Amino acid sequence: MNICYVTSEKEIKAQADTVLVLGYFDGLHRGHQELFRTARAIADEQGLRVAVLTFPESPKLAFARYQPELLLHLQNPEERFKRMEELGVDDLYLIDFTSDFAAHTAQEFVAAYLTALRARVLVAGFDYSFGSDKKVASDLGTYLRVKSSSFHLS
Repeated sequence: MNICYVTSEKEIKAQADTVLVLGYFDGLHRGHQELFRTARAIADEQGLRVAVLTFPESPKLAFARYQPELLLHLQNPEERFKRMEELGVDDLYLIDFTSDFAAHTAQEFVAAYLTALRARVLVAGFDYSFGSDKKVASDLGTYLRVKSSSFHLS
């Protein structure tokens, strides 16, 4: 599995079309595992790579008053990354959830990151939200411009 730390979409160099898994994965519980299995199955069927865009630390750090427990993870990064690889992830992109990142509207996020990651299929959990305008997972499909793209909500 390739692991890339990026600071913006400009640093993403996706070499192939992807099934993109979105979310924050501090531990890989059964629901998360199902997202990755779904992504892998779709990727195998359509000849795509599985990519994940996530954060090394909780996005809550950008919004809440600092509390040490916000830095705690259910699994350490090495365990999470190893498990993601076992679940079929090809490319892992990590970006810090900064105030600049948080300022992107849903449309800006899709235009910048989903384009850079060459996402053709999106996989996200039912509770995924994105954009400064606080869109939810079920809104992702309305932002897709590529006709061949599809969206899977688990």
